[in-house]
Amino acid sequence: SDGSTYDTWTQNLTISSNEPATGKRFGHALAVNDNGDILAVSSKAPGKAGMVEIFKRTSQSSDDSTDHSFEYIQTLSGATADGSSLNTEFGDSVTMSKDGTTLIVGAPGVDDESSSQIDGGAVYYYKWNADASTDTYTLQQTIKAPETQDNMKFGTTLDINQSGNRVVIGAEKFATFREMKFDSGETTFDLQDTDIVDLNVGSGGAFTATMYNTKFIIDDMLTADSVSINDDFGRGVCMIDNSVLVGAPKDDGNTASDGSTKIENDGTVSQYDLIENGEYAWKNI
Repeated sequence: SDGSTYDTWTQNLTISSNEPATGKRFGHALAVNDNGDILAVSSKAPGKAGMVEIFKRTSQSSDDSTDHSFEYIQTLSGATADGSSLNTEFGDSVTMSKDGTTLIVGAPGVDDESSSQIDGGAVYYYKWNADASTDTYTLQQTIKAPETQDNMKFGTTLDINQSGNRVVIGAEKFATFREMKFDSGETTFDLQDTDIVDLNVGSGGAFTATMYNTKFIIDDMLTADSVSINDDFGRGVCMIDNSVLVGAPKDDGNTASDGSTKIENDGTVSQYDLIENGEYAWKNI
């Protein structure tokens, strides 16, 4: 308490991929449950679909009395139904519920063949021990990008609340269209408002999904009025039960000391709270 001593960390284990390969980039993203006994590690080699390897702790103690050890359990693959393994970016983001029963994996490079959407992205929901007999993850649901824009990168980032029933999903290249009125109905030849839509390419977005019965349903899209082209809103996300925070690292946040201009790419974070408890709609606060 007097600040004269501090804790130190000692490495007692190195975990390697069960399928070593040159340029594999094992360790790209990590997720672990609260007890530290289920570990998910993604690999995202350039030009490959990506994969997530699952490890289970075999050491019995969660304190310092026993060195940790993990055994390989399974590999979750980003290969598509036709066997293709290119550019899906499966495992670019991963998040896990507190108890480890829910694992969410993002693949922002997935194409939707049904709509010809390129790099729309997708998110995959896996459940641990779904059949109550095998300690593995099985796929329960594929959550496709809720919009049809190309290159929106749905699944760039992920976070899940501790209960495992709400997820925030970043889509850093999503274009949040902004409608602006040009003359407010004052033009004498038509007396009508003139609407101009700013495509706001690459501004970014974030989506929330909530578990209803056994499936996640996308129930809101989060945006910010200050976010403009290429701000990457959704590049960082964080969720707790009643609040969501979303980062936009390329937003022009603070104003210069003389008050004349915004500071370029200064970055901002927006917070959203539930409007009412029990209702899954969020407002920027």
